[in-house]
Amino acid sequence: MRDVAIMRASQLDAARLDEELTAMLKEHFIRIFGLFQPRIISALQPELGLLLDFLVIYSAFTK
Repeated sequence: MRDVAIMRASQLDAARLDEELTAMLKEHFIRIFGLFQPRIISALQPELGLLLDFLVIYSAFTK
């Protein structure tokens, strides 16, 4: 089996891109749902971040 050489810079770029995408999605979710129940959204921010991280990673690996 042959090892695949992956450039460290590409890995860092991908990680940063994932973080920025997650931050953008989280910002939009907070804006949308913050209008309905601001207290609920503020209480669920950690779970929302985890869910968005999962969705970004899941969509990256299933395509």
